[in-house]
Amino acid sequence: MQKQSIQRKIIETKGSYYINIPKQVATNLQLKKGEQVAIYPNSNGFLVGLLTVYSIGYEKRTIEELLSILKQHKITQVIDVRERAFSRVPAYRKAKLEKALQDSGIFYYNLNQLGAPSSLRKALNKGINYNEFFHKYKEHLTLHYQEYELLKKVISTAPTVLLCYERDPEFCHRSVITSELKRDGYHIVHL
Repeated sequence: MQKQSIQRKIIETKGSYYINIPKQVATNLQLKKGEQVAIYPNSNGFLVGLLTVYSIGYEKRTIEELLSILKQHKITQVIDVRERAFSRVPAYRKAKLEKALQDSGIFYYNLNQLGAPSSLRKALNKGINYNEFFHKYKEHLTLHYQEYELLKKVISTAPTVLLCYERDPEFCHRSVITSELKRDGYHIVHL
């Protein structure tokens, strides 16, 4: 079944342009009054998506606690930003995590290219400081620009959380990712 387009006139007011979004469309997209949205040009026109991105670490959390937090924030998509979707905690290994999320109606997406490389994590364990770790990770992120752009496109499709191990984002490479997203206009919420 083909989706019908909704036509709207662009209105100019005080030098800015506005488009009226029908309430049913806003409801289907889970948009709320006052919420910011991202508008991305693409080959077919524009893609409109949510602008808030969540971040979470599963350290010292049961899978039940994680799922509860995700449901509380109405998150429907998890992007795993670990280089290796493996954990000493079996519930957070890729297959089991994906199944638990799927059973809860949450989509799982793995973007392992955005994970901190093992060589960099090993250097951190051997004593480089976090400033150097984050600086080197930012260089890594620059090399993976296409994956970062893919991340932004995936984020625009549903309420999304970036997942890694560290509970405190200040000790996790996802803080570099979220800093870049913030620079690009996203609102970041660490859970």
